[in-house]
Amino acid sequence: RRPALAQAQMIEPQAVRGAILAQGIGPATEADGQIWPWPLRLQTLGRLRVVAAEEPLSDELPVTDKSRELLQRLVAAGAPGESTASLASSLWPEQSGSEQDRLLGEAVHRLGQWLRDASAVEAHGEGLRLNPRHCWCDAWTFERLTQGLVDDQPGGAAPMDWEAANLALSLYAGHFLADEGDKPWAKAYRNRLRERFLRLVQHVARQFEAMNALG
Repeated sequence: RRPALAQAQMIEPQAVRGAILAQGIGPATEADGQIWPWPLRLQTLGRLRVVAAEEPLSDELPVTDKSRELLQRLVAAGAPGESTASLASSLWPEQSGSEQDRLLGEAVHRLGQWLRDASAVEAHGEGLRLNPRHCWCDAWTFERLTQGLVDDQPGGAAPMDWEAANLALSLYAGHFLADEGDKPWAKAYRNRLRERFLRLVQHVARQFEAMNALG
């Protein structure tokens, strides 16, 4: 965790950031990821906010630009990504297969330009995904943290990790892309994260009740 310690203590911050990026070093913990110099940071819980090279992007892609929806879909798809066939056919259903492929390629290129990182979107298997070595996303971090806190079995819960719980709760600033509409792919991921948030809140409340009872 030496790179994270240097970051936190602001020891020659520019040199530390440069070494981290040049060597492709990743954070050791989710907490370290909060201060890591990611090339791309995405806030999707609540409203969409993008920070590239540590600078907020003010010239947001228009709502009508398919590259904007492509970015959001790749967030919802997570590490596995989404197949190019699925993306192309759903983003441009009125077009033919070859035209869909051309439009998808243009959208990926346009998105890379906007994000100031041509490597932000990468091929993965038969599809595309956001490069996990280049990108931090609040929704992904929240989901990983809650998977370690709330057991997937009904009525069960893992032992409480208060640091992780506090971090997860602080990340959940609102429902996933709350202002971006109710398209099926967004609604499904939004509901999944919201369910995990509610279960986490219930788990924390039960822990507090148990501590009060013992006190």
